[in-house]
Amino acid sequence: MGKRHSVEKANWSSTREEWYQEECNKILFEKQSSITINDNAVYLESPNNTEHLLHITKPKTKWYEIWLKLKNN
Repeated sequence: MGKRHSVEKANWSSTREEWYQEECNKILFEKQSSITINDNAVYLESPNNTEHLLHITKPKTKWYEIWLKLKNN
């Protein structure tokens, strides 16, 4: 008997979110910045500035949303 499709999809989604988080970390390292997440508000912090980056709309896909914003910022 094979795995249920919903389990496979959940595992795939988890792996995909981990990839987006790693990509976010790479972008932040290049920019010498970091992020702070307070509730669903994400702030981009650099040595001289803190700015509101975005408001997370879907907590399950927060790293995808952050990655989209960072790569276009």
